[in-house]
Amino acid sequence: MKVKDRKGVAFFDIRTPAEAILRRLAIDADALVPFVEPPELMTEWDERAMYKLEPNQDFVPELERRLKEMGLGKETTIILICPLWRPQF
Repeated sequence: MKVKDRKGVAFFDIRTPAEAILRRLAIDADALVPFVEPPELMTEWDERAMYKLEPNQDFVPELERRLKEMGLGKETTIILICPLWRPQF
């Protein structure tokens, strides 16, 4: 979809920055806009909360800002990519 309509389709990578760095940013993604994020520096390194992630409170406003920068609105087709966890056996 993005290849066919580069200017009319928005494609956002919604993984955490760490996931995007580890697995690389999606090639055709317009931007990295994390849906979840770790609490402030993992709060003294997690102390058994076991890597809890919090919803990104700025997710929707950030998507809206990015769409506006692209000259697109809320009626635009938006593609989101996130990780798919697969157990390794």
